[in-house]
Amino acid sequence: MIVLISAPITIMHVVFSRFIATISTHGLQQIKTLLIKTSVAIFSAIGIIILIGLLTIPWLKNFLHIKTTLPIILMLLAASSLILQQVLVATCEGMHRFSELGIISSGMALTRFICALIFVVVFGWGVEGGLLAVACAGIAAIGYGTYQLRDVFRSQATDLPPETFKKMARYSVPAFLMTMMVMLLVNIDIILVRHYCSPDQAGYYATAAILGRIAFLLPATLLMVLFPSVAKATTTGDRDEHYLWVSLGLTTILSGVIFLALFFWGKTIIHLFYDAQYYEAAPILRIVAAAMGLLAISHVIFSYNLARSEFGFLWPLISGVTLM
Repeated sequence: MIVLISAPITIMHVVFSRFIATISTHGLQQIKTLLIKTSVAIFSAIGIIILIGLLTIPWLKNFLHIKTTLPIILMLLAASSLILQQVLVATCEGMHRFSELGIISSGMALTRFICALIFVVVFGWGVEGGLLAVACAGIAAIGYGTYQLRDVFRSQATDLPPETFKKMARYSVPAFLMTMMVMLLVNIDIILVRHYCSPDQAGYYATAAILGRIAFLLPATLLMVLFPSVAKATTTGDRDEHYLWVSLGLTTILSGVIFLALFFWGKTIIHLFYDAQYYEAAPILRIVAAAMGLLAISHVIFSYNLARSEFGFLWPLISGVTLM
């Protein structure tokens, strides 16, 4: 649910990465100008999301079948922190600072794991503890990302190229469509199953979905290099086909290995992370892993075309989501 709440704003990641990769050839000054001038819009978007979330609390509680308000509040806090974190990650990505980007991403995962152990296992706060762990990880990532970009914030702001914001606004439309379509393909099934199926069926499906999504999420990290590299190559007129083929090859290998592991040792993996009572999720896990692997490969093609500002791929993508 956190992902779906923040999904409309994650287009900032794509747009920022694309345009920062373009203007980074002119130095740090224009990057600072871009961050300053867009900060009002970013915080306004966060405020709107929080306001909508607070106003729809009764409906969300009924739809998600929860009795208390605290999980929704923590969900909004986590989503807000993730939005700010996305901006900093996109900035590092567009500037090709992949070491800092890797530390932010891995550090966020480690912080979330440690906080989850403390809040959920030690304190026994359950779902609320898990959501608080996500929020804490996002806040930690924001702090580290801001520190690593201190040279940008200390630089002297200069004027941006003409019509930069108009170009960003136009580019945000296809970026929004791609982001929303992929988010729906990856996440909407869990919410629908949670709402329409029995608790036991929803539990089995959630188990399979969480593990099966590894076949999509792990290869997706390759796009952190593919997207800004292709965007910069497009701007400078350099060849970029090798980025596509390398990313497709690595994605196919990673997704294939994960699928085979889940196909042959699904029950063992389920028992390792959950319990024997969830063994019935194994057949579902195989299907989800295969679907997520194919989506990961498609995602590489989507991102490559988006980085090149070629948007024809949106027609089959939107058609597929509509048929779903």
